[in-house]
Amino acid sequence: MSKISASILPFLLLFQLKCCLAQEIPTIPKPLLELQGENLVIKYDILNSKPGEKYTIKLDVTDSKGSIINSQSLSGDIGDSIGGGNGKKIIWHYTSDNVKDEVQVYITIILEKHLVKAAPEEIYKAVKHYSLGSLLLQSIALPGLGLSKIHNNGPYWIMGIAGYGLITTSIIFKSSSNTSYDNFLNTNNPVEEDYYIKKYQNQKSVSTICIIGASTIWVADLIIVLSASSKLKYTSKSEHYNKLLIIPDYNLTYKAPILNFNYTF
Repeated sequence: MSKISASILPFLLLFQLKCCLAQEIPTIPKPLLELQGENLVIKYDILNSKPGEKYTIKLDVTDSKGSIINSQSLSGDIGDSIGGGNGKKIIWHYTSDNVKDEVQVYITIILEKHLVKAAPEEIYKAVKHYSLGSLLLQSIALPGLGLSKIHNNGPYWIMGIAGYGLITTSIIFKSSSNTSYDNFLNTNNPVEEDYYIKKYQNQKSVSTICIIGASTIWVADLIIVLSASSKLKYTSKSEHYNKLLIIPDYNLTYKAPILNFNYTF
């Protein structure tokens, strides 16, 4: 299986979008270890968790040489479906795993987001009701809206905001260029003529670039919707995600929103 990935950085943004760009990731700070008889009590917190979100908690135990210690006698807040928050505790009865008191151990807590998979027949029912005509109409009205429908209401409408922003910018610069051209026609001063004609040309160029950018967003969105919707009839939703992914992201180098395109074949 091969995978193609690409990132598109908008070349012109007159406003900054900040929604969905700074999300806190659930983390576990340094745990507290307490030796209680033949048990090692590991106390930890899950920070930046969302209400109702569940996690899978695993424990990685090694000795001073880095060798893995098989820790099976565990109880408490470990395994699947562990909620976030403070006051979590894992109890390891290490003597049951043949670990002696004098052995130096290193504890690492691993956090993974707990994913709940829907039944295949439920996925198929959710997918087969999509109408290509409806998806295309939504994408024409607002680029990204059809993709949001396909991808479970993802924030692809950001494409539409960028598209309409470019159209608005094009109209503003087009109007300004017309004014500059009228000023050029109404003056007899050679210096002013040179100033206004250059200003007219620059404003017209910006207007043209913006309208081309907006057109590209509309056309690209329609092509992607056509490609994605054609596969919905034959694949489950989970399989469809493996084919085409369009993910809004934020580029720290350019300090601007980007769209990541991933296609697997």
